[in-house]
Amino acid sequence: MTPVLPDRDELADALLAAAVPHARRAGFAELVVKLNSAEVALLGAVRRAGFGREQLSRINAWFQAHRLTMNLKKQR
Repeated sequence: MTPVLPDRDELADALLAAAVPHARRAGFAELVVKLNSAEVALLGAVRRAGFGREQLSRINAWFQAHRLTMNLKKQR
């Protein structure tokens, strides 16, 4: 049985909020995330966080997987 999350958007926001500072401290300028079709809430979190021009590249047509590339440099 699949657990039901009370708020997928809140969980996605928390996941992004945890990952981005670690990537920045490690010196990364970009963060690449593989998204499956079920993980669209994470894309919403990226947009809410203001990473702007996220780039989605389809990497697998069979499983509907995409590569999400975010620019971690601060927007002016």
